[in-house]
Amino acid sequence: MGGYLTVFRGGLQLRHLISIITVMFVYFLLTGFTETNENKKKVSIIPQDELYDIYFIKKAPKSTGKHDLSEAIKVVFTYSDSSVGDTIAIDIQEGIIHIEPWVSTLGVTSLDESEHINDIDIVIDLLREYNVQGWKDDYTYEDPSTYEDGFGWNLWIQFEDGTVEKHGGSGSFAEEITPDEFDEFKKALRDFVHERLEDK
Repeated sequence: MGGYLTVFRGGLQLRHLISIITVMFVYFLLTGFTETNENKKKVSIIPQDELYDIYFIKKAPKSTGKHDLSEAIKVVFTYSDSSVGDTIAIDIQEGIIHIEPWVSTLGVTSLDESEHINDIDIVIDLLREYNVQGWKDDYTYEDPSTYEDGFGWNLWIQFEDGTVEKHGGSGSFAEEITPDEFDEFKKALRDFVHERLEDK
């Protein structure tokens, strides 16, 4: 009789232990799932009201695939060397060129000064003509600490879904960190902007 009770009690303890383990497993599964969802919410890259603001273009999510250039809504191009530099900021969707913009840590600032342009689609034509989507993402190959007063450039293209395609480079000499026809593209884009802002 005593042996029967011992087995009976042992069976109860085993079943009790299995129940506890099952409950703990379900608990950790559910809390892990909740934390994962909360973490996903925290990873939200940029608030919706900032996503299409050129001031925050550098915070916008990176494009993961090729977009057709007909979907481009903003273009920011900047370059500088030890003595000169320039920033061009164009809102294709709104049909405006920002006047005297500069690049901050977040994106582009221009004190809300801009000029409406009727033929803004030419910007997309220039992007196509110089095949900017065929450019590498990054042409940098030197450690920035190894040189001073080098050359640097960046091109951001934002698309209708809010994502951004970025190309750029920095280094000692411009010809070593720029794609083919870079100078031609730079001149064509600068001429387009400057001609339309003359006497403004």
